[in-house]
Amino acid sequence: MQTSQLAAAVTTALVITTVFLFPAPVAAQPQRELVEKLEAWLDRNSNLQRAPTAPTIVLADRSDADDERLISRMAVGTRTRGLYDKSGRKITLFRPWSATDTEDVSVLLHELVHHRQAAAGHGCRASWEYQAYKLQQKWLSAKKVLLDVNWTVLGLATTCKLQNVHPD
Repeated sequence: MQTSQLAAAVTTALVITTVFLFPAPVAAQPQRELVEKLEAWLDRNSNLQRAPTAPTIVLADRSDADDERLISRMAVGTRTRGLYDKSGRKITLFRPWSATDTEDVSVLLHELVHHRQAAAGHGCRASWEYQAYKLQQKWLSAKKVLLDVNWTVLGLATTCKLQNVHPD
């Protein structure tokens, strides 16, 4: 066997071995059991009724998002972690997302709150965020995790009265 053929064979063997022994981490789709646990928690800790139908939940890359303007408005911190599409009853969780990461699961809980709010026809959309963040904070607090949110800014940004003021 020539040196170049041997090198190619060794490289191929290393690639195959690496793929099987060290697969790339894959963001797992939220399992039905996890969603049910979060729904049960919301049943106990909020006044929002379950939606009559379950939302579609998808994982996506941030670059796959349809409306960049919406993404930038909904971002908290340095990256957007989840979105709720009222018209499609769809929750989008952005990679990386893991069902074993407490903060990631809290994003799913936050979006499930929006699904319930949409089904109930609750108020203006701006007010939805404050309630969703408060419930997310309560859930995280029980797990001894701090939600890093500027409550003053969030309160002002989610006040429907301020958004409905029209100058004469």
